[in-house]
Amino acid sequence: MTIRLAFRNRAGHLLHGRLEVGPVPVRQWAIFAHCFACGKKSNTAVRISRALARHGIGVLRFDFTGLDESEGAFGHGLSQDIADLEDAIDHMRLSGRPVTLVVGHSMGGVAALAVAHSDPSIRAVATIGAPFKPRLRPESHSTDDGPPDHSSAALWDGAGPDRQREAIASLGKALLVVHAADDTVVPVDDASALFEAAAHPKSLLLLDRGDHFVQDPADAGYVAAGIAAWNSRHAPSAEQPVERLEGIVRAEETGIGKFQLAVRTSSGRLIADEPVSAGGLGSGPAPYELLEAALAACTVMTCRLYADRKGWNLRRVSAEVEREARGRDGTEIYRKRVAFEGDLDSAQRERLTEIAGRCPVHRTLTGGGVVIETREADPVLDREWRSTDALAVAQE
Repeated sequence: MTIRLAFRNRAGHLLHGRLEVGPVPVRQWAIFAHCFACGKKSNTAVRISRALARHGIGVLRFDFTGLDESEGAFGHGLSQDIADLEDAIDHMRLSGRPVTLVVGHSMGGVAALAVAHSDPSIRAVATIGAPFKPRLRPESHSTDDGPPDHSSAALWDGAGPDRQREAIASLGKALLVVHAADDTVVPVDDASALFEAAAHPKSLLLLDRGDHFVQDPADAGYVAAGIAAWNSRHAPSAEQPVERLEGIVRAEETGIGKFQLAVRTSSGRLIADEPVSAGGLGSGPAPYELLEAALAACTVMTCRLYADRKGWNLRRVSAEVEREARGRDGTEIYRKRVAFEGDLDSAQRERLTEIAGRCPVHRTLTGGGVVIETREADPVLDREWRSTDALAVAQE
């Protein structure tokens, strides 16, 4: 599940990114700093970010200045990318997603270390295939990871080995160094130098196979699992769970798109939206679709309960609900079609069709006795619920 977003850096350039979230609630926010000239769409960035999201770590991957969709001119050196990374962290914080973990690949790892060194909000940093000292040659990129790096030696400004060693030694954050033993772009000796220069807490994860760009999906999953397990010891304490209020459903704007909403029930979450044709993102069912879904679901459950109680051979039941346009008299018409699979005679099918028209939601909609009261809620109470559960998810 991927959210498109963009933010302006301190130079006024619009930088484009993707926010990765998984099927589990987000416990922590992170940023992935890609290797130079790779971009947010590199296999390394995409696979590891999405794998981390499956572990409950929401990850922003974005293009540094001048790369892919981001504005500006590429090639102003490491200092520019560090500034972009700092601006990305600021954007995440201002949008209610405070970053506490930074993951950097290759020279992106150097940028991650620099930002973690100066930002007190960062608790942990993980480097993947990062060099210990600047390279005065371009990285050799695979065609699967984007365009080749044609940067000059000036790209590696401000990161001399002495300064690097001092910064790592005084990092003051948990550090995980990840490296492939057979890395032909950045030798594994660099990982040893990084690890030796760092103070505790520090950890080293060496891959017995794999390449600099972690192109094998299995390797990416392994790296992400390692980062998630290591990070669990250094992540911020989880928020106190919100009290479950049975029978209450809440909806809140996500701030993404015009209509997108995060909907929370006592047992789960979902996204509601309007279709693109109506000005929405099309990232979730519209309100009337949710109503139709409730009617269809209740119909199927009621038929199943009745058939099981009768001992009938009903193998499967399904229901479709279609809402017609409102009539001139204001009447709402819903067409419901129910299908029964199983060894049933005509009398049983007729009885199940009758039962389908008696499900609780059906009776609520047609009974005429519904009363809806609306009042203003206490914003202090609502603020408890505003958390990562209000996260928007829109398919890329």
